[in-house]
Amino acid sequence: DGGVYLADWTDIGECHESDGVHRSSGRIFKLTYGAPNPKTNLDLSSLSSNQLVNLQLEKNDWYCRRARRLLQERAMLGEDLSSARTALMEIYKGNPDATRRLRAMWCLYSMGAIDEGWLIDQLADPNEHIRVWAIRFLTDGIEPSADAQAAFRVLAEKDPSALVRLFVASSLQRMELGDRWAIANRLCVHGEDASDHNLPLMIWYGIVDAVANQPEQALRLASQTKIPIIREFIVRRLAADLSSNPQVLEEITQLLVDSEDPATRSQVLKGLQGGLAGFSRVQSPPSWDSWIKQAEQSGDKNLIERTRSISALFGEGRAIEDLIAIARDGNQDPKSRAEAIRFLAPKGREDIGPLLLDLVNDRAVAVEAAKGLAYYDLPKAPNQLLARYKGLGPEYRKAAIATLASRPSYAEHLVSVLEKGDIPPEDVSAYCARQIVSLGNEDLTQRFEAVWGTVRQNRGETRQLVESCKARLNQAVGSARDLESGKQLFAKTCSSCHVLFGEGKSIGPDLTGGQRQNIDYLLENILDPSAMVAEGFQMSTLFMKDERVLTGVILEETDSTVNLQTQDETLTIDRNEIEDIAPSKLSLMPEGLIQNLSDEELRDLLAYLMQ
Repeated sequence: DGGVYLADWTDIGECHESDGVHRSSGRIFKLTYGAPNPKTNLDLSSLSSNQLVNLQLEKNDWYCRRARRLLQERAMLGEDLSSARTALMEIYKGNPDATRRLRAMWCLYSMGAIDEGWLIDQLADPNEHIRVWAIRFLTDGIEPSADAQAAFRVLAEKDPSALVRLFVASSLQRMELGDRWAIANRLCVHGEDASDHNLPLMIWYGIVDAVANQPEQALRLASQTKIPIIREFIVRRLAADLSSNPQVLEEITQLLVDSEDPATRSQVLKGLQGGLAGFSRVQSPPSWDSWIKQAEQSGDKNLIERTRSISALFGEGRAIEDLIAIARDGNQDPKSRAEAIRFLAPKGREDIGPLLLDLVNDRAVAVEAAKGLAYYDLPKAPNQLLARYKGLGPEYRKAAIATLASRPSYAEHLVSVLEKGDIPPEDVSAYCARQIVSLGNEDLTQRFEAVWGTVRQNRGETRQLVESCKARLNQAVGSARDLESGKQLFAKTCSSCHVLFGEGKSIGPDLTGGQRQNIDYLLENILDPSAMVAEGFQMSTLFMKDERVLTGVILEETDSTVNLQTQDETLTIDRNEIEDIAPSKLSLMPEGLIQNLSDEELRDLLAYLMQ
């Protein structure tokens, strides 16, 4: 009758159910236009093949789809459908409606009634949608032939439709690596596609596997493309593969030296920075000094700053000294100073630790300095961090706690001040609490849990905790709920990982479409987030050679680096700095997120989540 059914619930693992199926919740809607007019003649199998062809012109698409399937089945059984093919061709060639032409085309293809030569001819059709479907059929589960690829090359260069070029780009992944470049090169001459939401990325997905395999071709495309993101991504991918192709840095530097376009140079430098992220030390290429001179002569602040950061990675003494000077200089832009600190902190040089101790006293960069001290085991660091604790805002306090929880010697000081009551237990997030436990010091863990609470309960305690929280909520019903307070608590407790109503970060699942009206469901998942964890959200603990401990979800691994998503940021870490990686079945979301909330705060948070 033309109606459409909609289901408003799905579960792909984030809700921690043993089978992922909700048998008592969720709704099914039926939408109809006007008064439904149910059909009764639904058995089409008795119709002749020509009658089934005529149904391709039906207004109701159900008949069209069912008739197409029946014609496909008859073709598979070897029936003579020559008359049906002729009738479909008449529709395809003569009907002015593109949708009817497409229906005829789909039907012909499903019957096996058209060949490659015919499809290649349709690539010249005036309608872009016909051309798109010809591309799709020519690559349907197979590598396109040499003739098809030759036709695609023409489309890539000359077709006026961005939609057609998008589908040409999508065909790249069907081809041998070496065959992709001729088409990709032609697609990348269309500078008008640079701002398209999808096309540049589809081109990239089509060549990404070929870049490291054929770096010469990749660099040639990087030098010629009119789509900036392709240039940046090629350079980033090649730089990340430095361990297997060290020479590529010199070739990338030559791109910089030979180019006169500031935008091209900026894109190459951005890609180079991204690709080298996480490397602790890299040998500078021979032409780098020549590029440094060109960058300085350009007067372009962006080029100079990026060049300086990369030079510091290469171990260029002058570049590191320049960054130290920027970090110290209170007259510099705070963003530039913070960026300098972020780059300097992992260097491990003896003079950087004391610099960070000094900068903790500088309000403009205190947060970055506090984060950077996690890289250094300095006896003065805990007291210095704690001395500024009450005088600075919540962002600094969060950074200070995270650093104090990052290594055994610092955590000892943190637990001591908690025991003295100098810092309230609720200032320590559940994430940092679990990190302290991950340090593996049993005595320290016992002392910490004595003041903070149990970090991980037994599985059997979950139901008991749910009932306890519900009892606390019952005690708080006497006063009105405060949704604004709940929103602030969500921002503090949950939004660093979850999105609700479009606000927050997408590290964990979006909560907006969850079963938020069920109080038991909410509490069980908050109190025991590790009961059932989808693979993409399982946490690992990284034990570093400098005695730091990092916890998070591993997003990507290469031979040289590991990308780790922590609760606050994504870190790219040099494998040479990692002592061991311990995977777990735990969720990145820790237990104990709400155990330090008052009854009223718990009520307000849940009210906000459930609205």
